[in-house]
Amino acid sequence: MIVSQYRADKRFSQSDVKNYLKLTPERFVYQYKNKKPPSDSMIFGAALHNFILERETFDEFYFVDTWKDRRAGKAYKDHQKMLEEEAGEKTILKLTGDKSYNTMLAILDWIQGSSLAKTVNNSQNVPEHSLYGEINGVQVKGQLDIYRPGVGIIDLKFTEYPIDTTFQLNKIAVDGRFDIQAFCYIELVRQNYNVTVPFHFKIISWKEKPILTRTVEISWAKTPELLENARLQVETALFEMQQYRDVTEWEPNREIHLPTFPNYLYEEK
Repeated sequence: MIVSQYRADKRFSQSDVKNYLKLTPERFVYQYKNKKPPSDSMIFGAALHNFILERETFDEFYFVDTWKDRRAGKAYKDHQKMLEEEAGEKTILKLTGDKSYNTMLAILDWIQGSSLAKTVNNSQNVPEHSLYGEINGVQVKGQLDIYRPGVGIIDLKFTEYPIDTTFQLNKIAVDGRFDIQAFCYIELVRQNYNVTVPFHFKIISWKEKPILTRTVEISWAKTPELLENARLQVETALFEMQQYRDVTEWEPNREIHLPTFPNYLYEEK
C-alpha cells in the first residue's frame, strides 16, 4: 500500500500507542488531531525506507533538489519557487548534506556491498506491507518494512547514534520502545496469517564510519516477558485511546504526584 494511503487511515498504529504512553491523554488527543509537519529526520527516514525497499516508486513521491550553491539571495529564491512548482505534491529532498539524497545513495551502496543485501533483496520479501486487525476491541493498523513468510518481520532502523556497545544498542531499543512495535506487528501477523513469528530489528548506524549494523530480536520464543508486558500496556492504552478519541472538554487534573529520588542522595558521605 502507498504510504500516504496508509497514513490517512484512521485506525491507531503502534506509533500512536507509543505517543500515548509518554503524554497526558489531553495532549495526546490534541496532537493526534493536529499533526505536526514531519521533521527533517522523519522525512529522511521515510524517504530512505522508500529508496531502499521500493526503489521503483521513489520518484513518484520524492523530488531531488539539485541546487549546490549557497541557499540565499534572489537566485536561490527564484530557484526555490520554480522547484516548488515542478515538484508539486512530492516531498523535496536536498542533494547534499547529512540527511540528503547523496547520503541515501551512500547508504544504499553500503547495503548492497554488505551481508545485509541478502536480507533486503530476498525475492520472498513483501516490503512496506500494510496489515490491519483488532487489539482489545480497537481497530489497529501496521506497516511492516519487510514481511517474509516462514522467516518473520524485519524492520530497518537507521540511527545517527553509535551502536558499538550493548549499552548503546539497548538504549536505542528502550528509547524507541521496540517492545511495543514488536508486539503490535507480531499480533497483526498472527491475526492475518495465523502464525506467530519473530521480529528482527536491523539497526544501522550510518553517520559514523564505517557504517555498522546489528540485530535485535524480540519474539515470544526468546523474550516472552518483554512481549507480555508490552501486551498489557498496548491493550490498556488502546482501550483508553478509544475512549478519549472524541473528548473535547477535560476535567481539571487534580492528581497529586509524589516524586521519588534515588537512594544514593541520602547516603552518608
